[in-house]
Amino acid sequence: MKKIIVSIMLFVCVFLAHGTFVTSTNLTNVAGTNSWYISIFTLNGMPGNFITYDVDYTKGDESNVAVTFAFTHTTAVPVAGTLAYLPETSSAGVVTTLTRYMSATGHYALCVDIPDTAKYVTVTFTNTGGTPTGTIVANGYVNLYR
Repeated sequence: MKKIIVSIMLFVCVFLAHGTFVTSTNLTNVAGTNSWYISIFTLNGMPGNFITYDVDYTKGDESNVAVTFAFTHTTAVPVAGTLAYLPETSSAGVVTTLTRYMSATGHYALCVDIPDTAKYVTVTFTNTGGTPTGTIVANGYVNLYR
């Protein structure tokens, strides 16, 4: 019994040390990470053409928060390591991951177009510097028409 309690306490300490600082009421967490996914299908079963994320960020001791978008092109639920990240091209022609940063407390609306073959869209929040002590409340909404 002591081993189980110690294991649970160790898990909780390690989990908290990774800085899970995001909450949501309608996005689903990807296996204890700071990644959250939503299906592209609306309540009437039709696929949407874009997703809007409603994000309330309260800055803590972190320098900023990186926001990265990814897609899952299978019917399986997204898991870490199976995501196709949305690329962009730099002025040098290099394809990179689409990442944007939030560096001040505020309310943000982030909109992402959905590729035709995508099944889920995942948003990942990663702190730069700090513990983090900031908080993020994020929710996603699928556009009803394709």
